[in-house]
Amino acid sequence: MINWLNLLTGLLLGFFLKLITDWSRRIKIKFRGFNKTIVNFGELYKLRFILYGYSNPGSCSCEIITSKGKTFAKWDESPNPLENDDLDKFVPEKVPSTFFQTLYTKKEYSIPIIIKVNSTYYIFDGWWFGKNKGYYQLPPLSSDEKITIIIRGNNFSNKKETTLNGIISFNFEC
Repeated sequence: MINWLNLLTGLLLGFFLKLITDWSRRIKIKFRGFNKTIVNFGELYKLRFILYGYSNPGSCSCEIITSKGKTFAKWDESPNPLENDDLDKFVPEKVPSTFFQTLYTKKEYSIPIIIKVNSTYYIFDGWWFGKNKGYYQLPPLSSDEKITIIIRGNNFSNKKETTLNGIISFNFEC
């Protein structure tokens, strides 16, 4: 004869143990702020973060959303969508390959989010390199512009919201 109370208790215990195990193994992100980096074509403001967890999240993307549009960030580790890294030789076919990066836990990453050129701020992505050929379509950002950053990978998604002022006024001594 089946003891329904023991069966139900076992099912509930198994269910909750599975939830606890999944929760303890999920990827966690620690945001470390922003860095400002001077490059030959402007100033880049890069989001810094570290991933923690039981397993690596695999291929990840970073989406940047504002009221003026949305795009995927260009990972630092991916090559610029240029021929011979020449700013005048934009190759649009290379842009999609800049949107994804394999990430690993316990490693710090920085990813450019904003670029400042001639006192004007823009979202930075692979299309920015084609701005002179009409490929970059996002308008300049206002100082109080809300910016949402979403990092996604295998069974992993994390969102950070800030403003342009919050990014450019971050204490860069950290």
